[in-house]
Amino acid sequence: MFTNSVGECIRISIGATHEETRQMLQKVLSEQHSQAAELLASEVHRVIKLDDDEKLHDIPIDELTPYSNLGIWIDPIGKAHV
Repeated sequence: MFTNSVGECIRISIGATHEETRQMLQKVLSEQHSQAAELLASEVHRVIKLDDDEKLHDIPIDELTPYSNLGIWIDPIGKAHV
């Protein structure tokens, strides 16, 4: 749960579509950060194709879990380091 600048509590989840996710992130980030909401939603919904499953051999995974179920979360709350 996040509280935005106007005191609204918002539970963040990945929407069914890019637009749903962008709108949810926009509520948390405010209008002045609309580009950040757009970029984060784009990354969350980006389809990644792996040409060579052999490149994933170092990732420990249960043999019953297909690689297509793996995901990456980009933490938007981190402090930027220059």
